[in-house]
Amino acid sequence: LNFPCLGTIPATKVVGKDVACPMIYHENGKYGFGDAMRVMAMYLEKEMVKQNKKVLLVSSASAGEGKTTISANLAVSLAQKGKKLVLVDCDLRNPSIADVFHIENKDGLADYLEDRLTIKEAMRKTENENLFMIVGSQSHENEAADLLSSEKLGKLIKGNKCLDST
Repeated sequence: LNFPCLGTIPATKVVGKDVACPMIYHENGKYGFGDAMRVMAMYLEKEMVKQNKKVLLVSSASAGEGKTTISANLAVSLAQKGKKLVLVDCDLRNPSIADVFHIENKDGLADYLEDRLTIKEAMRKTENENLFMIVGSQSHENEAADLLSSEKLGKLIKGNKCLDST
């Protein structure tokens, strides 16, 4: 596929029952995890600018491969560098971004896509003024695949022109 390697993230363990995944701002400096995430974010940002891209999808074939860890840490790292962005949890079957940031997983993407919320109601502020998020929430009426293939999601992703990344 001719994709560049953006970095290698060392394996790390979650310490503490209140921590959903390792985060760069929880790091105690022993593992190099935070440095690896920041380097990956730097290379990713460079490639996205070079290719004029503003949307990044983090995906994998199976559960437990680090999608949440990578996406949450990339978002935090880019926001700390001053990039304004929205982290959108599109996993409507098992949303987990809310757990990482210790917020309730309700009033999110599924609610917006099912016309129960406006985008302003679904978007949450975080501790970092540059990072906003839309939690996954769970669909009450539709299959996740139907919602994720909707025209409304495409418009949401394309419509965030005021942001540096989605």
